[in-house]
Amino acid sequence: MLHTIVLTNSAETLQLPDKSKLTDLSELAEGVIPFSCLSGICGSCVIEVECGLENLSEAEPVERTFLTSLGFAEDQYRLACQCKLFGPISINTEP
Repeated sequence: MLHTIVLTNSAETLQLPDKSKLTDLSELAEGVIPFSCLSGICGSCVIEVECGLENLSEAEPVERTFLTSLGFAEDQYRLACQCKLFGPISINTEP
């Protein structure tokens, strides 16, 4: 099953299979989500989920703590490398 990801900052629409990490989008469109470490410790892949937050895996406490330390305390901010996709979403990759 493929799920639609709308990139609101560029009006681009892409699709990924169920349970994919959002950083897999870079295989479809290079640089669409900047990332470096893939382990949730660099903060380069912060995204804002504008619609469909319930269609992502739940944030672990360590991710929430790290995002808060970066100034992204609200639930709609996630690390793309830590998210698994379970349905359609709209995201801003430049929060």
